[in-house]
Amino acid sequence: MTRETIKEQAELLGINVVSNSCVLTDRKGEIIRKGSIIDINQTVNGQRLFVVTELEPLEVSYAYDLNKRYEYDKNELVDKDVSLKTIDVKGNIYDYINNCC
Repeated sequence: MTRETIKEQAELLGINVVSNSCVLTDRKGEIIRKGSIIDINQTVNGQRLFVVTELEPLEVSYAYDLNKRYEYDKNELVDKDVSLKTIDVKGNIYDYINNCC
């Protein structure tokens, strides 16, 4: 398989290849980074906004309380066939902190 073929197959699965690394993107193609505020477009314990606190391994916290970790299967959040098609990046927690204080 060529690099181009691998890249095409990865993108069909919802994995965007940037240079030599794979990254997660939301349904609009925006890169999900450490600190990204994501809207999962469904409620979990009454909340739909979460913050990505680590990428590897994936760690997600509730936006209203960064000390409260998302307690369900985080791999379901990044399921290429289901969840990434519903996630929207709303901003970055670091930008939010810098702008409010």
